[in-house]
Amino acid sequence: TEASNSFIGNNTNKLNSDILNAVKKFNGNVFLAGGCWRANIDKSPIKDYDIFFKDISLVDAFKEVLVGLGYKKIFECPVGHLHSFKLEVLLGRNINVQLITETEYNNTQALIDTFDITACCCAWDGNSFAFHETFHDDCESKTVKLNNVEYHVSTFKRMMKYKDKGYTIPDTTI
Repeated sequence: TEASNSFIGNNTNKLNSDILNAVKKFNGNVFLAGGCWRANIDKSPIKDYDIFFKDISLVDAFKEVLVGLGYKKIFECPVGHLHSFKLEVLLGRNINVQLITETEYNNTQALIDTFDITACCCAWDGNSFAFHETFHDDCESKTVKLNNVEYHVSTFKRMMKYKDKGYTIPDTTI
């Protein structure tokens, strides 16, 4: 399902405006997706911001934007599929950003179609959203449902993390 920016409305109060503005700069070629949107609805802390790309050639330009905002590179995958940055803020709290570059995605819908848990199936390209039809309800009710399971062990581990966050796993999910 796609929606305009009206989907976020005032819901971005927990989200970092620098990250939102950085995504907007790339005119629909960079996607903010996953757990930050879930956390914005279920009121849990935002662990990190996951950034995906329509065009991998934009990764270095996005890194430059982050460095310009004061972020420091803390990890780079030797294969080049993951780049992690953090910004230290007050009281030892960090804002973490992960650039996930293993695959290019044509659009936000193509991206969320690859996600395993529906409560993370939300992506924004700076202009519009794509999200799973049960995304919002699953976040509000804290229910784990599956979308696309490619890596069974990883999905199982994520399901257990969600259980620890207070999510329920219906019998139909298992």
